[in-house]
Amino acid sequence: MKGKSLILGCGNIFRGDDGFGARVAEYIIREHLADKNSVEVLDVGLGASRILLDILSDEEKPRKIVLVDALHQTGRVGEVKTLSLTDIPSVKGRSPSHSFPNREMLAKLEEMGVEICIVACVVGYLPDEVSVKMSKEVEEAIPKAAALAMELASDP
Repeated sequence: MKGKSLILGCGNIFRGDDGFGARVAEYIIREHLADKNSVEVLDVGLGASRILLDILSDEEKPRKIVLVDALHQTGRVGEVKTLSLTDIPSVKGRSPSHSFPNREMLAKLEEMGVEICIVACVVGYLPDEVSVKMSKEVEEAIPKAAALAMELASDP
């Protein structure tokens, strides 16, 4: 993994728009957008914290991590944003805007020289019951977010 970029698609696909990041990772893989020599793409679902912990303890780290996730904030549903760690409030283990994978682990990786980028989409449809259906706006944002994640991951 050393020298590679890593795209982590996060989210619960059984909770409507919350599955955005996982759907973006699936899209990148299905459309063969990633050069496997320089970019690795993982659909981590709800397991991003575990992956980040593994990366923290591994001697070989990626040069960059692009985290793709749903953004539970006000804004136009389907709007894709690029965020940095400083855009996410530090709250012990969780962000009030959304449970971004442990912000503190991402900050530690950044201190260790791993560049951290976040691609997020403002979501609207978050059902109380199981649903794999996404809002039209968020579903239509998947290709745009995939292209943005690939651009960030491929950038030296």
